[in-house]
Amino acid sequence: MLLNLLSFAYDLEAKANSLPPGNLRNSLKRDAQTIKTIHQQRVLPIEQSLSTLYQSVKILQRTGNGLLERVNRILASLDFAQNFITNNISSVIIEETKKYRKTIIGYFEHYMQWIEFSISEKVASCKPVATALDTAVDVFLCSYIIDPLNLFWFGIGKATVFLLPALIFAVKLAKYYRRMDSEDVYDDVETIPMKK
Repeated sequence: MLLNLLSFAYDLEAKANSLPPGNLRNSLKRDAQTIKTIHQQRVLPIEQSLSTLYQSVKILQRTGNGLLERVNRILASLDFAQNFITNNISSVIIEETKKYRKTIIGYFEHYMQWIEFSISEKVASCKPVATALDTAVDVFLCSYIIDPLNLFWFGIGKATVFLLPALIFAVKLAKYYRRMDSEDVYDDVETIPMKK
């Protein structure tokens, strides 16, 4: 139909040229020119758009050939993932918690190794700082914690050493104390001078 419009314009122009000069001839030539202009301005861009649309439809058809199958695979994967999450979420959380705990413990161990290295290689290599550190440990740890405990245990040991012979001696003397209480001469009424 598009080609027919252009051929119709040429036919109309040819027929107008075969007519005698006049208004009808000029009017037919103007109409033929208008049809050519319409063909140039309207029909050719529409043809190009149709060609582009046709190519896009072909590409879309090629792309969409396996689309239903891909959508079904994606839906199946989503169902599998949902079932996995529903059934295994607690074990996944436990495993991830263990990994996180190991990571944190690893950081702490690395930090302790760094502290040990810093103290032994950097701080201890400097004699005044090492001496100050040793003095601080000696003063605080030994003087305020270990020595009082040693004094306490020494006092307990000393009391035990003196207490055991004292207990043995007291048990041996107990029979004499009981006998003295019953044979006391001051219990008699006649011998007490103030009673009279």
